[in-house]
Amino acid sequence: MTPSKRFFLPVAVGFAALLAGCDAPAPSGPAVPQVESAYFAERPDALIKAAQLACSGPGETVHAPRPGVVQCHMLLEPQSTAAAILAYDGTVDDLPRLVVSLASARAGDGYVVTGCAFLKVPQKAGGVKRVVHNDPRIATRLRRMLEYLGGQPLREVPEGAREACLST
Repeated sequence: MTPSKRFFLPVAVGFAALLAGCDAPAPSGPAVPQVESAYFAERPDALIKAAQLACSGPGETVHAPRPGVVQCHMLLEPQSTAAAILAYDGTVDDLPRLVVSLASARAGDGYVVTGCAFLKVPQKAGGVKRVVHNDPRIATRLRRMLEYLGGQPLREVPEGAREACLST
């Protein structure tokens, strides 16, 4: 198992189960990812660095679309890849990827880290489709990951957090 699969395992497992057809709800509404936020008393540099280091296996790439945002783009397991291509009119020329995004921002005397996950499925006709499964299991896994990494979960998503997560 690659480092990022272990680091992001709770989220990756949730998406794999949904794509494999395990009672997956169909995505609905606009493609806005579910986000979970947590408060960190200290600047979360170690968390962001760990996420970057964890995303170093085969088929994994780190993207930093803007300051304070780090994303791991991961190829899916073969069965989930095939399911995503078939379900969302994807192409085999550019495979779908799971994107786990962490965005950090100053908040009072601490920091807020917001996490989200979505699929990027390159389309046969060109462009990319963002696939979001607003599933409570994924939200729970994101929240637990942030807690495990030292954050205190927030009930309200801070203004701008969803947009930061979407920056690709």
